[in-house]
Amino acid sequence: MKRRVQKQCNLMKRKSFFILVGLWLCFIGAAYAQVPPTKPKLCATCGKMYVNCPYKGNHPKCATCGKVKEKCSYKGNHPKCATCGKVKEKCAYNGNHPKCSTCGKVKENCPYNGNHPKCVTCGKLKDACAYKGDHPKCSTCAKYIGASSNACPYDGKHPVVTKSEEPEEKVYDTVETMPRFPGDNGDMSALSAWLSSNLRYPLVALESGIQGTVWLQFVVGKDGSIRDVKVSKSVDPSLDREAVRVVKAMPKWVPGTQKGKPVSVRYQLPIRFKSQ
Repeated sequence: MKRRVQKQCNLMKRKSFFILVGLWLCFIGAAYAQVPPTKPKLCATCGKMYVNCPYKGNHPKCATCGKVKEKCSYKGNHPKCATCGKVKEKCAYNGNHPKCSTCGKVKENCPYNGNHPKCVTCGKLKDACAYKGDHPKCSTCAKYIGASSNACPYDGKHPVVTKSEEPEEKVYDTVETMPRFPGDNGDMSALSAWLSSNLRYPLVALESGIQGTVWLQFVVGKDGSIRDVKVSKSVDPSLDREAVRVVKAMPKWVPGTQKGKPVSVRYQLPIRFKSQ
């Protein structure tokens, strides 16, 4: 009898245990049924799950444009302007700074900001002006040397007119027998031949195509010497100087005479320069 009761008690205990386990499982199942399933969190940049994103959702950004480096056109390495050092998007000239047409530097580095000053006398840039914008004046004619207009025709070096050291004597303009070049018999052939042999065409005038006739006035002394040479009609400073030089280099002339005596005579001589 006791055994039968004991078996029934054990059976009741087992049934109660299984009933409790079943109730607990029903409670747990009902609890899970009420909670909705959670979706996996995605990276806002690449769209991958955080687990698969190489940056775990924190992609690095470009310091220049603020975009993530994958979407930045330059992958975070924007090109810089070689002149100002800024990135080209922020450079005022987009990396192409204007240059000075005179010195070739960019205008920011040009000491005159691309506007070099000019010399008011010759019109050249002061850097290219031989006098750096401060032209001297000729002490003889008071004109500026090397000016673009109204300049000294002799560059400050006027021909020196030699004065005779002899006592002043009367100089005639016309006499009975005019002075002549040695060897001439009135046709001036000897004078023309001598000039052709000794006259040197100035190179600067030849290259510039300058030609013309320079008129000189000088005095043939009573001893036949040439003095007081000066230009009476100018063509060009270089031609004038050569004409004066060649006349001063002439040998002594046959002096003019008045009443059978040699006298000093003022003489006019044209010297023609013609390029071939």
